[in-house]
Amino acid sequence: MSRILLEVAHVSKKFDQQPVLADISLKIDHGEIVALLGISGSGKTTLFNIIAGLLACDQGQVLLAGEDVTGQSGQVSYMLQKDLLLPFRTIAGNVALPLLLHGENKHAAYQKVLPYLETFGLAGTQAQYPAALSGGMRQRAALLRTYLFGKPLALLDEPFSALDEITKRNMHQWYLDVIQQIDLTTLLVTHDIDEALVLADRIYVLAGTPSRIATELKLPARAQRGQDFELTPTFVDFKRQILSLLAGA
Repeated sequence: MSRILLEVAHVSKKFDQQPVLADISLKIDHGEIVALLGISGSGKTTLFNIIAGLLACDQGQVLLAGEDVTGQSGQVSYMLQKDLLLPFRTIAGNVALPLLLHGENKHAAYQKVLPYLETFGLAGTQAQYPAALSGGMRQRAALLRTYLFGKPLALLDEPFSALDEITKRNMHQWYLDVIQQIDLTTLLVTHDIDEALVLADRIYVLAGTPSRIATELKLPARAQRGQDFELTPTFVDFKRQILSLLAGA
């Protein structure tokens, strides 16, 4: 049985006859965290929207578990840079939205949400409103809401970019911990090299005009990295390689 969950095959896209993406192909296996890395304006979000079915591609296919889902929305979960929590709903009300949209009654939905609040580091916040939470906790709530949409693949578009460096670092470690407790495959779109190296199992680097996959990097297994991975020669070598590719983008 194939472990490939997502396959993007030879996707190209133009805007006003200007090529933005050219012959993009990538694969993601079940349980992986894969980063799509590129400078601002490299087409990362365009590819994100094509995978999510929010934007049509000019050529190519998007396959999910072997099924052609090109141009079909609602096949994956996705989270944008802002948490987009509704200020007039409690945290429980916000994270339960996917269940309510699927037709569950409010009481049943809230009962399902409560155990996940502890897993996601949000125990005791169910009756609070988003304004009472820190930026990091709001992102946790947004990620839980994304997870509860129940799709096997989550697309995260720079989800930690609005956080300060210390909070971002803590969120990275938290995400690596929580991803081991839930069955979720992740495609992370980012322009932050350190973030990609810390979180991802593999990295696809977008570069060039129009953007192409410049390289695919396979990182050491997460269990082998340790909390000081950023200080190791391996980390520095990967970062140097990526910077070299992006410098010519």
